[in-house]
This record gives sequence, structure tokens and C-alpha cells, in this order.
Amino acid sequence: DYYGIRNPGGEDPRLPWLRETVCWEGKCVLDLGCNSGHITRAIVAEGAKLALGVDVDPVLIDEANERTSSELLASG
Repeated sequence: DYYGIRNPGGEDPRLPWLRETVCWEGKCVLDLGCNSGHITRAIVAEGAKLALGVDVDPVLIDEANERTSSELLASG
């Protein structure tokens, strides 16, 4: 996770900008190139009805699935 390495334990630096720019509350969101799903999970935690993260890297997909609780995976 690139941003996790650059900012361990901290918030992804793109989230503040996204919060100011995009209203995802109650919406369905597609996160293309989701990496390990950090922003995808944050979007759901902050009120999106559903967020689907998509990435081409199977290692990152596995990591995203491991980091995402079964409740979030099933909430759609």
C-alpha cells in the first residue's frame, strides 16, 4: 500500500480533498485502481450506500479482502 508506506498509521492524503469535492453519502461508488481498498473502506465508513473497489493486481485484491471486514463485504 503506497500511501500506507508513506504515511504509516495515518489517513490517506487524498481523503480530505475527496471529502471536499465528492458527496458519496447514500450513493454507490466505483473505486477504480483501489489498491488495497483504503479509500474504498473509508467511503463506506463515511456513508456511501455501496463502494466497489476494482484493481488489476491480485496481490492487492487479496490484501484488500483481508483488510475488509466480512460485514463491509456483505453490506451491499
